[in-house]
Amino acid sequence: MPGLNVKIYECYVTGVHANDRILDANSKGGTVFRGASYLLPWISMNGSGIDCIPKTGDNCIILSTTPSNDSQGRLSFCIGFKLPASEAYNGLELGQRIEGLPQGSMGFRAVAEDGNEALVLLTRGGTAVIGANGVCRTLYSPVDSSVITIFNNWELSGPGGFVKWMRDAGNEVVEYRSQYRVSTAEEEGVRVDIRVGGADADPVNINIGMPNSDQPFLQVLVDKDGKAWLKGESINIVGRAGVTIDGAEVKIKNRQVLGQGDPI
Repeated sequence: MPGLNVKIYECYVTGVHANDRILDANSKGGTVFRGASYLLPWISMNGSGIDCIPKTGDNCIILSTTPSNDSQGRLSFCIGFKLPASEAYNGLELGQRIEGLPQGSMGFRAVAEDGNEALVLLTRGGTAVIGANGVCRTLYSPVDSSVITIFNNWELSGPGGFVKWMRDAGNEVVEYRSQYRVSTAEEEGVRVDIRVGGADADPVNINIGMPNSDQPFLQVLVDKDGKAWLKGESINIVGRAGVTIDGAEVKIKNRQVLGQGDPI
């Protein structure tokens, strides 16, 4: 069996062929590699595994083997990636490492051109972080089994309704809205619609019944001056131990008082 000549090169990626999971690279000394496969931590034929796509400019290590009796039979593949030792390499600035990562931890990171990053951190202490940028991430902590979510806009949707907590772009106005359904039929499914805040709406607007119609069963409004309204086609107030209405002035407009007891 003929021997092999093995060489290792520090290179930078010049091209990526994502569908074939191969790359092109040049070494500092000018050696050119074309179509070199790159190794993955684990990948299966059924698609399971840890997959990644490098990008042009990445610093990589190429292992090249050549049969001692055949200079044309070179086989090359990328065995890994590393940050260059210098602050710049081949005109490319050195990328920032994930800061504050303790020993025994793992970090997965994809940085966009605008600086936003998709990030997954798994620490030895049991904390996990998943995020897209500094104000869009979720932290899972073993301390009190806590889940902490940081966001500008948040939405939870399903067949039973939705919950939204939104911030208007460019200002400090925040709106909370939730809608609860008993059927997926648009004309009859909605039973409760709650709005709190927003740029133009009243600070609090709660509709119970058919919120999309002109006359919901019950409507609770609080305007920007703090005045409150309770509206409905027919409202009954029942208190088994009593009913108290306390105010500097109590008015009943254009209505007849029905029932037993002293007149108001």
